[in-house]
Amino acid sequence: MASSPNRAIFTSDRPDLVHPPGLPIVGHFFGNIRRKERQHEHSLANLRKRGYGTAATLPGIRVIDISKPEWIEYVQKANFDNYPKGWIFTSVTSDFWGVGIFNADGNPWYYQRKIISHIFSVSRFKSVISSSIRRASEDFVTFLDDIASNKNDYMLSDGFYRFTMESFNRMAFVTSLFCPTS
Repeated sequence: MASSPNRAIFTSDRPDLVHPPGLPIVGHFFGNIRRKERQHEHSLANLRKRGYGTAATLPGIRVIDISKPEWIEYVQKANFDNYPKGWIFTSVTSDFWGVGIFNADGNPWYYQRKIISHIFSVSRFKSVISSSIRRASEDFVTFLDDIASNKNDYMLSDGFYRFTMESFNRMAFVTSLFCPTS
C-alpha cells in the first residue's frame, strides 16, 4: 500500500500525468461511483482545474483524458495500437456500440476501417447527409405543424436537440428514432 498512496493497485506510477488525488488500492473508484450521474460535469471541472491530460486510476486500469485535437489524431492515426479499448470498455459499451468499429481493436478495427473508407466517399457522404437531414426535417416540420394546430406548448430547444439526434441517427444507423415526437 505504501508504494501506491495515490493510485489503484495494478497500475504503474506515471509522474508524467496529472492525477487528481486518489485513494490507496482503489484509486478513483469510489469518486467515480459517487459522481456517476455527473461524470461529464466533473470531467469538465477537472479539466478547468488541472488542464489537459489528467488521468484517473481504478484497480488495474488507467483512464487518460485525450481531449486535445492533436492528441486524438495521434491516438487514432499515428499510434492506434498502443491505445486499445480493452475488454472492460468493450464489455461496458457493447450493448450500445455492438462489436463494430467503435468497440474494435487491432485487426478487426483495421478491417472495419478499410470497409468504411470505401463506403464513405465524399459524394456518398454528401448524399447520406443531405437525404438524412431532409427526411428528419420533414418529420420535424410535420411534428411542429401538429403541435401548432393543437395549440400545445412545446420547448423548441428540446425539439432542436431531438432533431439533431434524429439526423445523426439516420446518418449513422439508417433508422429513425422518432425523436421529435418522443
